[in-house]
Amino acid sequence: MTDLLPAGLSLITACHDRAAFLRRSLPTWLRLPAEEIIVVDWASPTPLTRAALGADPRIRLVRVETDEGWHLPSAYNLGIRLARHATIVKLDCDVTAQPWFAQVNRIGPSTFLAGDWRHAAAGQQHLNGSFMAPHSALMATGGFNEWLQGYGWDDDDLYDRLQTHGLTRRLLAPGSLFHHPHPDALRTDSSGDSPALRIQTNRALARIMPPWDARSPARHYTEIAGDTADLHLTVAPRIGAPRHFLAMARRLAPYALLPPEAASLSPAAARRALTQPPAPAIARAGAPIYLEVAHGLGNRLRVLASGMALAAAVQRPLHLIWPRDVHCAADAHDLLHLSLPCTDTPAYDPGMTLHDATEGPTGNRPHPITFAPNRAAYIRSATVLNHPAARNIRPQLRHLQPAAPVTALLAGQPAQFALAAHIRAETTAPADDPRQWAASSGAAIAHWRGLAGADRFIARLSTLTGPIVLATDTAAIRSALTAAFGRRVTCLAGAQYGTRSRAQVIHAFAEMLLLARGAHFLASGWSAFSELAHLLAPETQQIEIAGRDF
Repeated sequence: MTDLLPAGLSLITACHDRAAFLRRSLPTWLRLPAEEIIVVDWASPTPLTRAALGADPRIRLVRVETDEGWHLPSAYNLGIRLARHATIVKLDCDVTAQPWFAQVNRIGPSTFLAGDWRHAAAGQQHLNGSFMAPHSALMATGGFNEWLQGYGWDDDDLYDRLQTHGLTRRLLAPGSLFHHPHPDALRTDSSGDSPALRIQTNRALARIMPPWDARSPARHYTEIAGDTADLHLTVAPRIGAPRHFLAMARRLAPYALLPPEAASLSPAAARRALTQPPAPAIARAGAPIYLEVAHGLGNRLRVLASGMALAAAVQRPLHLIWPRDVHCAADAHDLLHLSLPCTDTPAYDPGMTLHDATEGPTGNRPHPITFAPNRAAYIRSATVLNHPAARNIRPQLRHLQPAAPVTALLAGQPAQFALAAHIRAETTAPADDPRQWAASSGAAIAHWRGLAGADRFIARLSTLTGPIVLATDTAAIRSALTAAFGRRVTCLAGAQYGTRSRAQVIHAFAEMLLLARGAHFLASGWSAFSELAHLLAPETQQIEIAGRDF
């Protein structure tokens, strides 16, 4: 994708009646090396004025007149179309920027940076809507999806289409932006639905409609006279999604927020179920635990087992949140037979007690988990939970039942191997982005990855006898061990390297279960995958860790 615009940053924002937020955010944006800051005032009852925004010549105020109300995709698409530089930074009016934002966030022609609710600090989930992307890529994909209406999913839909267009998504540097929280009442629309339900409605609409692209019917504008803005426009009526698609999306949306057994409900009953109080039996069992698992497969499985142990001990129902992201594109049901409610969408509400144990760039040492009476708990973690009842995860892991796609890959494999080897050496995949961890953790990861080389494993395996089952994350290591040991080595067919796609994660879980069949396991250090393979194995399995034991 080639952009004829000159290099530089065009920062765009759009707002409707958010002058107070803009007054706080704009000064922080003016400290950035942006060539222009485009402010789209979408029919605010009290219009923004150029004089009120200050004299900085980089500011371009665009006023849009319409009686159709706020429509985020239209407003931001206008800003993208008006941009004069090759890199777009999109920030909402309630987001402030650190002066060093541009120094730590840079893109290439085939990458874009975005916030991610799955890796956000507590209260910062709405940074999901902030991004830096090539102007050419945004134009090629049609920008925001103007089929969508109301609140939610506009950003995730855009990111999905950018990735389909060949771009790689990476995280905006943690701490470089800050979202100023405000009540969900400011995100209301005429539907009366909760924000979570509106997100799922737009998500369903995006999936059932033809994909939005550069050929789709974006809004048209006409310039009119005006002296309070740099550009004054009226906008043609929006060509919205057809009614039958909207009705279908509204019928589908509630099921994404309900447990699997709700599939038997009618659409009307499913919508009612979202607003009904819990059944008495659930209430007597205690307020629920919402458990959001993070990072890769090994991390997720140990958090799930830890959460199952905790929920059983404190007698609270457990709801699993299994996001599909750069670490794991597979759904939980692709991997496991689950009887507990499960969704891939975060369900955090300010009324819950939050325990966020995911690690950011400054590190995070979570406090012990405590529960408030009659309040749901929301726990986000990539490691064993910090509670006495949650530490013995082996019994819970043994109760997990692999789903059919996993067991199909294991058909015909030996019940036991003399040797198993897991070599975790890759450090450059998107899932290994060091900005997800503290510097000390990143250094530890690099250290242990460096110790997990093919030569070290080959030297140790040369002293042992018997068939070897091998799992590794690079084709080069697989080739090296196959060359060294020939037919002694068994590798599960169908591996894909450098990806965490649905198919590859299913394949990886099957590999983990095969490693658990080894009597003698050579493992990689600082690897949740190795740790889980060992915990799934019989307690008689002997384990050695590369760099520590050999």
